[in-house]
Amino acid sequence: MNHKLVKLYWLFIILFLTLLKLLSITRADIDFHSNTTAISNESFLLDHLRVGTSNPLDKNSSFGIDRYTFNMTTINDTIIRLENTSLFLANTIVIDSQILASGMRDYAVVIENSVFERSEIVIDSASNVTIVHSQFIMEDIGKDVPNHVVKMYNTGTFFMSDTHFGNQSEQNNPKNTSYSEKKKSTNLGIQLENVRNAELRDSTFTDIKGEKSNGSVMLLKNTDILMVSCQFYHNMAKNGIIFGNNSVNITSINSSFTMNYAGNSGAIFHLTDSCSLTNDGSLFQNNSAREHGAVVFAMYHVTINNKGCLFQYNSAETGGGSVIWMQYNCQLINEQVLI
Repeated sequence: MNHKLVKLYWLFIILFLTLLKLLSITRADIDFHSNTTAISNESFLLDHLRVGTSNPLDKNSSFGIDRYTFNMTTINDTIIRLENTSLFLANTIVIDSQILASGMRDYAVVIENSVFERSEIVIDSASNVTIVHSQFIMEDIGKDVPNHVVKMYNTGTFFMSDTHFGNQSEQNNPKNTSYSEKKKSTNLGIQLENVRNAELRDSTFTDIKGEKSNGSVMLLKNTDILMVSCQFYHNMAKNGIIFGNNSVNITSINSSFTMNYAGNSGAIFHLTDSCSLTNDGSLFQNNSAREHGAVVFAMYHVTINNKGCLFQYNSAETGGGSVIWMQYNCQLINEQVLI
């Protein structure tokens, strides 16, 4: 009889410890005052986050953050590091911080109604990424070589809508600032590499000052991208505010490109090595380059197709090609175009 009681006692202890272990798996504490939050091979839904306090995480299908502010004391501290985990970020302000996500081929990143100020998002190998109704404020960050604030590698699909990239200090009246006065670099826009399908709608890019950088607004490689009803106003780049090489296919529909400038060539598009560009119903006005091509610089097997577009008051200071400059097996097709 005593032996049976002992066995029952130990069986009860084992069951109790097992239950505690299960509970500890489904609940976790994270302190967001630390520089890095590491989450590996798990999926979480965040509930009632308070910065700097211990809070439970309920195990679910994603890691979510809603209605909070992160403000790190050191620029580019990593506040969240995700591996093999989906991320949902909404109604949140991120300042001087960084979000890193990798190893996410079966996972997604969704960002809604959020503001990023001098902050960076780096995503590698996600199945799909969505950014909507958000803002990226790119003020001077005190670096000789500024970074693109959204970097995406080896990603399936990227969709962005109603999102603004720009320098807040000059958004109120950018016309009062000449290019010669804009010497200090800010953070840059979007970098996409090996993204299968990217789509941008109703988004704006204003006063991004990357006079030392190629592709200050977009730096593209081996990517297909569709831009619909987007606005590019008063941006600067060394070569092309949109810079693409190595099998980049760009389609621009009903978009506007106004008062952009390149210190070298191709104020809007700088394309090389088997790229294609289709402009449909877009406006190109008052853009200028110091050298070749105020709108497009193309080299090595680039195809350009313009349909129903208006090119007005664009200029290249030297080298010819006030609108488009091409060399080495490039092709240009114009249909119902006004120049």
